[in-house]
Amino acid sequence: MKVIAGVKFSGLVFLAVVSGLSSYAQRVPLISGTALSFDSGEPLANVLVQLTSESKTVLDVTTNATGKFQFEGNPGRYSLIVRRAGYVRPSGLPATIPLTIEAGRPASDIRAYLQAAATLRGRVLKKR
Repeated sequence: MKVIAGVKFSGLVFLAVVSGLSSYAQRVPLISGTALSFDSGEPLANVLVQLTSESKTVLDVTTNATGKFQFEGNPGRYSLIVRRAGYVRPSGLPATIPLTIEAGRPASDIRAYLQAAATLRGRVLKKR
């Protein structure tokens, strides 16, 4: 048993704490970003953001009022899919956002753009 600062610690307690920290450390890589309107650059709330691996959804979250999203996950290769009713991914951008997450290196400041599917302007006139 070791005495540190007047407190006795056994190796078993130390091992449990280190083991717990090791498990936590594996999930530290953070994936975070903002869903934005392609047309205006404004943040989009209530966007479904899915983290997928090998075509299977691993995690999903909904953006907050300021368009922010955040995942905590393990290192690996993923795809990010963003969806909201009335919006599509802009042409010229990939349907999914590829991500490679490395241990100890967060993937932050991801900008996921969506574009309004259609805009209708004008006025309806009554035929006489």
